[in-house]
Amino acid sequence: MKLPRIKRILLAFLAMWIADATLSSSLSAQAGTATSPAGKPALQLWQKREIAFFQTFKGYRSGDTEAAKEFDGILTEFETHPMARTPMENMDILGVFYLPKDGFAKSLPIIAMNAVLGWYDALRFGSESGRAEIVNNRHFFKRALMLAGDERSKEAIKFLQENPEQARALLEQGIGFAEKHKNALDYDHQWPTAFGLEDVINAQGGKTTITPMASENWEKAWEDAKQRVRGYYLMPVTSQQPSTNPPSPAPPVTSPPAATQ
Repeated sequence: MKLPRIKRILLAFLAMWIADATLSSSLSAQAGTATSPAGKPALQLWQKREIAFFQTFKGYRSGDTEAAKEFDGILTEFETHPMARTPMENMDILGVFYLPKDGFAKSLPIIAMNAVLGWYDALRFGSESGRAEIVNNRHFFKRALMLAGDERSKEAIKFLQENPEQARALLEQGIGFAEKHKNALDYDHQWPTAFGLEDVINAQGGKTTITPMASENWEKAWEDAKQRVRGYYLMPVTSQQPSTNPPSPAPPVTSPPAATQ
């Protein structure tokens, strides 16, 4: 029996978002040392901070008093200075705390804000292979939902299916938030340079660089980033040409570099 078109779209979208791994196994894989072994690309400051965040969260979950104080400080920083960290790090914070606590609808504007800013950074400063790694290995767009777990992913699908206009309004609100931070110097916008083949080549003794996008193309990149985010999060209710291919299960969230050493 052939499923109705909207059902096929929703099933594909659900499969894309739900991780095979549990949150606990993902976090345990991400808690490790912040050093880089020989022959591996050196970690950027934000990557070391990301690893420290998951170590702190692991301690917080196990009842460690000092870790709980550190985690509370991170949440306070996020609430008072939401772009003090990179969009990738913010997706982690949203995924392990705010999305499980507040739900998808309330979190959607902040997810959208970080998604637009992060992809804008990736278009301007990342390489082609780096962008592929950000999307396919680090699961940037669905990262918060994957960390939040299956129930929140299912909740997101239900909300998008039943409240398409509200979902669009919340997403546009988030894009408006992103406009405020578009040119802010709150965080290192070149964080996407941590990904891609170039870093691997240099770590092996080669010499190559990522050529950033010319500034005259940044406005187009901004529009492209907004459209990418709209197309991703609103896909179930806006897609008119669903794929005829069966959906593939989504892989688990991968750990930050060196976190499993």
